[in-house]
Amino acid sequence: MHSPPASRSLLRPEQTASGAPRVPLLLDMQLQGALLPTVNQGPMAYAHAFLSPENAVLHPPAKVQRLKRLFL
Repeated sequence: MHSPPASRSLLRPEQTASGAPRVPLLLDMQLQGALLPTVNQGPMAYAHAFLSPENAVLHPPAKVQRLKRLFL
């Protein structure tokens, strides 16, 4: 197994902060994988994250009610 050329390797945030060359597309792809739910889950993952009883109490009630109206 060989490693990809340095210009195509995925850089970690601490590497980019240190001044190493960045590959914006690869960093964007890494962030999306960490922040966005999978395609198959879509909006329902967001609804569950914010509207489930244990999570809804962590957010302002008016915002939770507005989000509920948008989903229903």
